[in-house]
Amino acid sequence: MELGSHKRFLERIRKSFYYGNLPVTERLSLPATELAADLYSEVKARHSVERLRLDEASEISRNACVSPCSLVLAIIYLEQLKATNLSYLDKVSPSDLFIVSLIIATKFLNDSGEEDDVLNSEWAASVGLTLSEINRLEREFLAAIDWKVFVKEKSFWERLATLEKDIALKEGNKRGWFSYTDLEKLIDAINAVALAQTLFTVSAVCLASYTAALLTIVGSTLLVTQLPKYSLSSVAHPADVLNATSRTVLSPVSMDNSYDNIEDCEKTLINFINIENSIEEMKEYLEGEQNGEWNEDRELNLTRDVNQYITLVTDYIQILSNIEYLPSKIRTLSLDNPYFLHNCFS
Repeated sequence: MELGSHKRFLERIRKSFYYGNLPVTERLSLPATELAADLYSEVKARHSVERLRLDEASEISRNACVSPCSLVLAIIYLEQLKATNLSYLDKVSPSDLFIVSLIIATKFLNDSGEEDDVLNSEWAASVGLTLSEINRLEREFLAAIDWKVFVKEKSFWERLATLEKDIALKEGNKRGWFSYTDLEKLIDAINAVALAQTLFTVSAVCLASYTAALLTIVGSTLLVTQLPKYSLSSVAHPADVLNATSRTVLSPVSMDNSYDNIEDCEKTLINFINIENSIEEMKEYLEGEQNGEWNEDRELNLTRDVNQYITLVTDYIQILSNIEYLPSKIRTLSLDNPYFLHNCFS
């Protein structure tokens, strides 16, 4: 790795692992240590109460100068064992598994004689175990993993990206908000093909819903246009028309009265009663149970009666206009009585 690339990598690790400032000696950050404790404790979660405690993992990381790269390799080894040798994981404790996987990862990254090379004796002193215990753990681990400790570069970068994503998600949820670095790691982890498929599916569902709603509106509009032209609210009660008419003609002009016009008014009022009965019958039919069907003959009858009713009102107003004076006591008479004019002048 070139010097410039190494600096960029250190800057990436500093942000994604929440180091703040890189420590002088190698050690894991708190979020990385918490995640490691969860991963190694999960192995025993099925049938044991043994866990890798956070303070224990932090102490091992600090004393053994564990680097983030070593942690990535150790997690890869852990996943290999979970896939191939569960019996080994059942008998080893989470803390011993954490220690020995870091030992193998560190030895794989740093050949013997390198500056960061750590001997088993140093590991034993760092983690509080004897040298023989460290050697035994190492032999058992290598046998369990079948000595397959080589990790491809692609696998390393993919697991590092996954680790960064997990840390970003956990820290963002803990704070309640996500930094730009968190969002960058989360977006990079999104499967573009799966995202495109999801967007297409959501768009298709929304389009189908919109089309169904539009067709419903159009269908409702067409249905309304087929309903009868006249509604119940448009059929006025005869008494209401007579009341309105009487208010317009109660203006005295002279004392002369035409009894012929009065008789015509009484005949017209009798016709009002007949038309009213027909309209009332139609209103009762409209207000009753129709079983969703409209009788065309009844519609025609209603149209005819309403037109005839309007004609009678017009004739009545014309007849009343020929009467020059109406007695004042007409205000006290019932307009529903067809003989109210006769009573008025009697």
